[in-house]
Amino acid sequence: MKPKLLWLKATTATKLGAIPVSYVGETREESYASCKGCPLDPTREDADSGDNCYSHPGTPGMAHSSMARKIKRWKDAGKYAEVLTHYTIDRALAGRSWSAKYVRNVMLGDSARCDPKEVRSAHDKVREEELGWLSYTHFPFLVARRGDQDLYCASLPVKGLKMGLFAQADYVIDALGFSRATVTLPSGWLNENGATFTTPAGKQGVVCYEQMATALGKRPLTCNNCGLCDPKEEGPEVVGFINHDNKARGYWKKLAKENIEWAINLTKPKRSA
Repeated sequence: MKPKLLWLKATTATKLGAIPVSYVGETREESYASCKGCPLDPTREDADSGDNCYSHPGTPGMAHSSMARKIKRWKDAGKYAEVLTHYTIDRALAGRSWSAKYVRNVMLGDSARCDPKEVRSAHDKVREEELGWLSYTHFPFLVARRGDQDLYCASLPVKGLKMGLFAQADYVIDALGFSRATVTLPSGWLNENGATFTTPAGKQGVVCYEQMATALGKRPLTCNNCGLCDPKEEGPEVVGFINHDNKARGYWKKLAKENIEWAINLTKPKRSA
């Protein structure tokens, strides 16, 4: 049985803004299972040998744990069907903030492992409300086999692709048919390489605007008033996220504030109509 999407009307995550968000799975085990095979899976055998997911052990994991405990309590009390109504896309959209322009699918887990009809239905309801859709997957091959590339940004690296990170971005866009890919960049990237980059195939890339605004102390710029990661948005085909696990975050912010020349002529991509 595939895991369900659990929706909330808003998140307190400063990066996102007050937008509806989803989580994968009614239990922590289901959420972890949806990420099985991801190169950042914290439960993999060689997890101590490299970078790991920051979401599962971080605040998204804590939020999901709270939801899972509530579902279990209500399920044990014979109110399973009732508690699930608290986490539907319809309820989240109906209760969303007036300022919400986007929806984030997902905060934790990978919805490529959910029922694709459920994900498509949620996406279509969001579009009917004229909202944007922000969604990422570490399983682009699975998504491409279904023809659901319009539902996701391909989030890299991908396990099994024997090529550089930017070449992976070219591959998932050119060979797999995604409109946009995201990559994780080293902590010192902004100072050493600048805010923009070009892939081997000539695709334009840009560092996440929210992260750059944070480094410059120019909040509030959030996913809700940027939206570049929506597959329908115009702009650079590749978005780079500076490594933002707990160890790296303070490092890149400090470096960025010491040298912000990379941001002087920065222009934000034009949003699609």
